[in-house]
Amino acid sequence: MRIHRIQEEVGGKIPSKRRYAKRSTPPNGKLAAFSCYAITILLVLGMAYEASEISSAQIAAQALTTPELILTALFSFFLSFIAMSYMFIRGNTLEGIVESLGLSRDKFSVRMLAYGVVIFIMIFLLEIVLTLISQASGVAINTNTQLLLGGAPLWFLIFATFITPINEEIFFRGFLIKGIAHISAMISGTNGDFDSNSWAAWSGIIVSAILFGLSHASYDSTFGVDMLAAGIFAIIAGYVFKKTKSLYPSMFAHMLVNLLAVLAFLG
Repeated sequence: MRIHRIQEEVGGKIPSKRRYAKRSTPPNGKLAAFSCYAITILLVLGMAYEASEISSAQIAAQALTTPELILTALFSFFLSFIAMSYMFIRGNTLEGIVESLGLSRDKFSVRMLAYGVVIFIMIFLLEIVLTLISQASGVAINTNTQLLLGGAPLWFLIFATFITPINEEIFFRGFLIKGIAHISAMISGTNGDFDSNSWAAWSGIIVSAILFGLSHASYDSTFGVDMLAAGIFAIIAGYVFKKTKSLYPSMFAHMLVNLLAVLAFLG
């Protein structure tokens, strides 16, 4: 490989863009892929139901038990497992999956982290606006942060801050946006390329944002503020993902948002 690259440089040729090989899809790949789509829909609905159940249980008990916390953590890992399993079934190699999700080394840089900080600042400003509205109107705006983190041990606070954002970003941004965009293009009979088909890309961003908002549903959330904030974050993060083709900005921003929530809770 190295000798070949040197020959290209000596010969004045510009090395072509690296393309990752794709495994052949197994005979039952279509059935397996359809099953993954079905599981994905059920998974998001399950997340919404779980969030509501956690809220109602917390109102009565004020704390999640250790088995419930472990189940919540495992559920988070299941998100990235579904995304990667689906892509593997479709014939992608491990390198191809990493590239498609926007997690390759060339997608990681200080600039990408800076984009993440910008996303975080925008969400932080939204939090300030909501706080000012709450103070001006005299209406207390509750979120599910207190309910979810109430009585949680240190390991879960660390998990919620750093691990959960990775799993959720892989699933909702890296996986769902492109998948939904491809389906939208197929339905409309248009070009299915994510980079050039703006309509399909935005349909993926919006639908995945709605699903992300539903996954943060809570009975105790005033006016559905948790769903609204999560949805706005998802739209901004999805747009940045489309522009940069990197998942690192939204991952970093997600970690900062969760870190702020944990620090506010501890404070």
